[in-house]
Amino acid sequence: MEFKENKAAWIVVILTYLFFAAVGVMIYFLYIDDTYKFYVENEEIVVELGDTYQLELVPERLSKFEYEDYVYTIESDNIASINEQGIITAKGIGETALKIKHKKSHDVEWVMIKVVELKIPVESIDLDCEDMEMFVGDTKQLAATVNPIDASDKKIKWTSSNKKIVTVDGGYIKGVNEGVATITAISKDDNSKQVSCKIKVIK
Repeated sequence: MEFKENKAAWIVVILTYLFFAAVGVMIYFLYIDDTYKFYVENEEIVVELGDTYQLELVPERLSKFEYEDYVYTIESDNIASINEQGIITAKGIGETALKIKHKKSHDVEWVMIKVVELKIPVESIDLDCEDMEMFVGDTKQLAATVNPIDASDKKIKWTSSNKKIVTVDGGYIKGVNEGVATITAISKDDNSKQVSCKIKVIK
């Protein structure tokens, strides 16, 4: 009889312990864990090769936070790296995922990092042509130089203001009929960067 009473008492103690443990877990997830919830300002980040980017975290409840309070995991560290202050460094062309988690929370956010080639814009174009004359039927090769020399996109589009007078193809011009036409070299990277010269065609 005494054994049964002790057994029943132990069962009550164990069930009580399990109950309060379950309540504690619920409180943790409903209140404590929720305290550290956060979101990321930009879920997709584009960074030029060699540049850095400051990750922007926004806590939902905390009035202030430290970047060191979070754990950062990058899937491919040959594409990008991140330090304890949340500064991302672009190391190689490509895409990789970044996992972010608060040290005291189970909440996880993901960010996609895309590293692109450093773009050097076109600043100006030089043309080896001043206003000139040419005869009907004559041809001439014009050359356009893109500045700076290491601009990312050096492609040039050539246009003629009047193809019935002068035609142009890849800088190669031909006098067709008498008159005046303007030949223009335009940067495909930035069409505001262009240079022109007038061609007068005579017989």
